[in-house]
Amino acid sequence: MGIIRYVTFALFKSQYNGGRGAFLILVITYYIPGTVLDMFELFQESNAAQSNPKLIGNLKTTLRKYVLPGYGFSPAQLKREADLLAALKELRVRDFKNPEAHLLTMAAENQVSAGTLANYRSALNRFNRWAQDQAWYHDAFGTYDGKLTPRMCVGYNLGQQGGASDDSSRPIPMG
Repeated sequence: MGIIRYVTFALFKSQYNGGRGAFLILVITYYIPGTVLDMFELFQESNAAQSNPKLIGNLKTTLRKYVLPGYGFSPAQLKREADLLAALKELRVRDFKNPEAHLLTMAAENQVSAGTLANYRSALNRFNRWAQDQAWYHDAFGTYDGKLTPRMCVGYNLGQQGGASDDSSRPIPMG
């Protein structure tokens, strides 16, 4: 089961609002998945999955036959949908490291053709890339090193001209 994370950012821009100064407070709320099932269910609702009807089926097959066996699950015990979902629920996101290595190992052991491997690898890579683009990724996977603030997008880059180091009185766009 995931958790809800609240992150608050405050930015002071002294020349904003006619030189009187103002505070901009932004609160970001996001869900952090705790299990691979939580992550999988979020992915099913994503645009990437919704726009490609075969992606979820290919991903399930990839997880069932080639990835989950690398985490100690037997492909024979994952044949039913309910068993696959139970295994995904049992596997913590923080433990879901190097799934592509497990895919390649199992594919080599089972002599999977190059074309089949490309399909399954594509599904797994899309799942992983989608996860890496989520605000919760570093928190969920335990890769956050504490040196950077969590990723956010407000449609404005403070490093660009007119940002925090500039004394312009332009308002800060909020999206």
